[in-house]
Amino acid sequence: MRHYLVTLPLLLSILALVSCGGSSDRGPAASPTPSADVALRAAVRADALSRADHTRPFQARMLYDGHVTFAEYRRATHAVVGCLRAFGSAIQIAPIRRAPAGELVFSWTLRRHGPARAAAERRARQAYERCYLAYQKDVATVYANGRVLPPSRRALVLTQLAACLRDAGVPARPTANLPQIMRALDAAAPRGGRCVDQYGDVFRRPDLPSAPPRGAPLED
Repeated sequence: MRHYLVTLPLLLSILALVSCGGSSDRGPAASPTPSADVALRAAVRADALSRADHTRPFQARMLYDGHVTFAEYRRATHAVVGCLRAFGSAIQIAPIRRAPAGELVFSWTLRRHGPARAAAERRARQAYERCYLAYQKDVATVYANGRVLPPSRRALVLTQLAACLRDAGVPARPTANLPQIMRALDAAAPRGGRCVDQYGDVFRRPDLPSAPPRGAPLED
């Protein structure tokens, strides 16, 4: 029986981080100005307001104040589950749980067997995609953007993460930047998992696409 795990990608993968080169992380010596923090908050807020103008009304109501709380993110996740349940008894959905990095996850299983299973799986995945777009996509993205560490805190948290990794047996210099830490984690897996969970916010990157053309919001 195939299980489908649904999770909010609040953390980027190790490979994605390494492939990006981490150009914005040149080590704890960097000292961002307070204006960088203000610019990040302003960009996240502007993105939230733009999404509010173009998403479904259910999500727009959570976005018009420019940020998303955990309670709102949780509400959106439960809405996706409720929407998916409308697919019928062919789908069995596990309870929502909170993963160590802070995201909410759940899994679902298709109960149907036999020659019609492939078509049923395709319809179930399409149903999930519709539910996700209608009830969670923009809310989840804004919530994740709101958890990105401000530039002024990144150097300190990187130093704390490196110390945690050394205690766990992962070689990480006190002045290691993020790409160096990611390479050390990759080589020493699965050691360091507790530190990744504890300092997970340092791995986050804002997802701030260019705003779509202005127009009428989608209808439920």
